[in-house]
Amino acid sequence: MKAPFLDGHMMHHPSHYPSSGKSWIEWREVEPFAAVLTFSCFSSPRMSRFAIWCSRVGVTYPMFFQDMEEVLRSVPLSHGHTTLELWKVVKVGQYYGIALAGEAGDREPRVPVSAGPVFRQ
Repeated sequence: MKAPFLDGHMMHHPSHYPSSGKSWIEWREVEPFAAVLTFSCFSSPRMSRFAIWCSRVGVTYPMFFQDMEEVLRSVPLSHGHTTLELWKVVKVGQYYGIALAGEAGDREPRVPVSAGPVFRQ
């Protein structure tokens, strides 16, 4: 799937770009890719909300909240870093983001934090 990039960073929408006008949007074909990503921040442009993830080489990727929920439920996180996972580009309406590649059932769910510790005698 093709996705918009600006200055090497994936954009959530091709019309949202800095006012400096120094760069042009580049459409890239993005195949599923393996990466360790670090949570950066939340972004709320216009009426949409995204989580922003950053790769080890500094490339940022937006993620829809519904896809963030899947990450929180099934990917081990350590200090905001994911384990090595397979990611894909998704499109919802006119917006772009990344999500875990594969079906949710392909991954083992994590134990919910609310389950609490298990004590043995």
